[in-house]
Amino acid sequence: MAGNTLAVTLEPLTAGTVPSEVTRLYERAFPAHERLPVEEMLSWGKGFRLLAGDQFCGLAFVSVCNGISWLLFFAITEELRGQGLGGRALTCLEERYLGHRFIVDVEALDAEAPNRVERQRRIDFWQHNGFEDAHLGFRWRGEQYAFLVKGGSLTYDEVRQFWRR
Repeated sequence: MAGNTLAVTLEPLTAGTVPSEVTRLYERAFPAHERLPVEEMLSWGKGFRLLAGDQFCGLAFVSVCNGISWLLFFAITEELRGQGLGGRALTCLEERYLGHRFIVDVEALDAEAPNRVERQRRIDFWQHNGFEDAHLGFRWRGEQYAFLVKGGSLTYDEVRQFWRR
C-alpha cells in the first residue's frame, strides 16, 4: 500500500495545465455547489497535486494572506484514505508555509443534514491533525460553515482581509 511507508510530496499546479486526475478528484470530493473554477482558485493562491512516492494521492488549494494559510480545498483519493496520507500532506503544507496559522472551513454540524456522519468525520480528521474550533462561521451558497484553525486564533476581520485583496 502506497500510503503506509511513502512520504507525501507537493507538486505545484500551474494555470492551464491542471492534470485531469486532480480535476476528477475535485469533482468527486466536493459537491457542485461548493466548487469554484480551478483557474479561479489558482488566481487566489497555490494548488498542489499530492503524491505518495510517484502515485497521485490528493489535492490541496491554499490561499495565503498576512501569515494565514487558508486550505480552501483538500482531499485524498478515496482508495488511499485512512492511511495517514492526509496528515503527512498537512505536515508538508505546514513546512512550506512555516510559521503560518492554518484555517479550514467545514460544513457545520447539523443533526438534520443528510451527510451528518460525513461532516463529523471531516471535523474529526481536522481535529486529529491539531485544528480547533475558531468559534466563527459563515453562510455561503445556502450552507452554514464553521472555521477550524491551527496555530492560533482567528477573527472575522482576518477572514474579511482575504476577500478584500
